[in-house]
Amino acid sequence: MTTTEQRLTEVTTDLMKLAADASARFDRLSGEQLNWRPAPDRWSVAQCLEHLITIQSLYQPLLRRLAEADYSPTWWERYSPLSRLFGSLTILVVHGQRHFKQAQRVIDAEGFPL
Repeated sequence: MTTTEQRLTEVTTDLMKLAADASARFDRLSGEQLNWRPAPDRWSVAQCLEHLITIQSLYQPLLRRLAEADYSPTWWERYSPLSRLFGSLTILVVHGQRHFKQAQRVIDAEGFPL
């Protein structure tokens, strides 16, 4: 097994563990608890989970392609000159800065209705 195949296996295993952990933690919550938002501009637990499921479903086909032994990226995937340009422009437009800031490690569960 190649290093890439090993890494993809690890990632897939980690994602499955995360799904099982999320199910164990959130299955006991009611619909009201899952949809509770700490503030109008903050996401609920349900919205966060929906986002993670959507993103994972978008990446799953790519991960399957990468796991194939005969996978070879296209020229455009290897050398796209627009990725850096549009990525930088998106960050600048959305965040008003040239680079992403490191995410804060903050969990504010105050007021969460358990």
